[in-house]
Amino acid sequence: MSEVLHAGSFIAGNALDLDLLVPAAEAAIVELDLQTLRFRHPLIRSAVRQSASAPQRRRVHEALAETLEAEPDRRVWHRAALITEAHEDVTLELEEAGRRALRRGALHVAITALAAAELSDPAHQGRRLLSAGELAVELGQPELAAPLLREVDEQNGPVERALATWIEEMINPPDLGDAERVARVVDAVERARDAGDRDLHVRFLWLAVSRAWWTDPGPAARRILVDAARRLGGSGHRDARVLAVYACADPVGHAAEALPRLQAVAATRTLDTESVRHLGPAALALGAFDVAVGLLASAADGARTEGQLGHLPRMLVLHGIVASFLGAWDIAIPAGEEARRLATELGGPLWIAGGETVLSLVAGMRGDADAAERGAARAEQLGLAAGGKVTVALAQFGRVLSALGEPARRRIRVGPAAVRLGRSGVPTVVGRWLIADLAEAALHADRVAEATELLAQVEATAGARPAVWIELNLRHARCRLRATSRPPATRSTSKTARRSSSAIPTEAS
Repeated sequence: MSEVLHAGSFIAGNALDLDLLVPAAEAAIVELDLQTLRFRHPLIRSAVRQSASAPQRRRVHEALAETLEAEPDRRVWHRAALITEAHEDVTLELEEAGRRALRRGALHVAITALAAAELSDPAHQGRRLLSAGELAVELGQPELAAPLLREVDEQNGPVERALATWIEEMINPPDLGDAERVARVVDAVERARDAGDRDLHVRFLWLAVSRAWWTDPGPAARRILVDAARRLGGSGHRDARVLAVYACADPVGHAAEALPRLQAVAATRTLDTESVRHLGPAALALGAFDVAVGLLASAADGARTEGQLGHLPRMLVLHGIVASFLGAWDIAIPAGEEARRLATELGGPLWIAGGETVLSLVAGMRGDADAAERGAARAEQLGLAAGGKVTVALAQFGRVLSALGEPARRRIRVGPAAVRLGRSGVPTVVGRWLIADLAEAALHADRVAEATELLAQVEATAGARPAVWIELNLRHARCRLRATSRPPATRSTSKTARRSSSAIPTEAS
């Protein structure tokens, strides 16, 4: 009420008091108390505003800007309403207001503030429009970013061009199998680094490598990404995001070097949301499920709290996958359902498929064959269309787990499920996670030779100190597959040794 009366007095040129508003309250146009004034209906409010002339509205904005001198985040919007041409001082105030809105999680306000680039000096318009577009992607509303991109001048510098490319990649995910396109993207982002924007360099490479391990881009594109990750920095870099980029660029080849470092960082440092959002997926890619589960839970909570809906479905899917394998189904099921719902609303088919995959995995482990089949079929359909090879392989695994849980029909059901899994092409990173159950399935599907070959591949890449989850799977797979290849007498005399070899080592525990 004090603001209303102060602004009214500024316009009238003399002091106004509450008595002047009583007739409007008696006519049921407004509601009054000692603190506030409210219109009884938004249509009345709109009618009052629309009936005012342009000079009257301008005078009101001037009065409110004067009244709100002590509240810069509110005052600047009224100042901006008075501007009809470029005004860099006002634009700088809007930019500061946008940054403060971002810090308190008001992303919509931040986007609007940064998008007011028509008030900018032309030299800064591109950067501000792109910053607004980036926030729109983070908010999970890429449709707000697309028109902003169209307003960006193609004559911008290397940083702006790289940021525009990053936003385009977020809006329209590319075919990572196109090695030439990957090379162009890496060149653009490294030009931005050379121009001084190292943060964009890190974020862009993270986007590329995290997609690469999920979709398997092929050897040529992966080599480009691995080389770019090495130029960015190795596993010993102090920036947790750089460690994550290095790990995900080649989860198999870099595991021996990256895993100890990631375990140490996760155990000894207080990590912010940005760090856990990178380290959680990296831990999963390396097979460190014991580390990944806590990091991914924090990443999902942070994305939800900070309104970063563009990141939340992915974090929920990854957290759900880890939780399902660790037997935390009370966590996995809500994560899968929320990921599927959010991704449907935001238009992310890969993460809809991911949510279905989580639910199919849990259904398979619980012996619900019908639910496992439904989820696997939906995930397979969406995952194939989106190029998510990891999603497709994991979706098939829900069928396999369901079949393994039915002793009476195991041989009949495991065979077709294993064939479908084989046709989907198990990516190496996933084969490391699943080798124990793949070995079990192979025994019932008469595909021991194929499973033994896959076991050898996993052993060759596991190194001397693999992640605990991979170590457990390897020990179980060795027992199951190598026992079948021995003569009966050998099998009967080696039970104690097999039990001993499958025990969890104290250090790994």
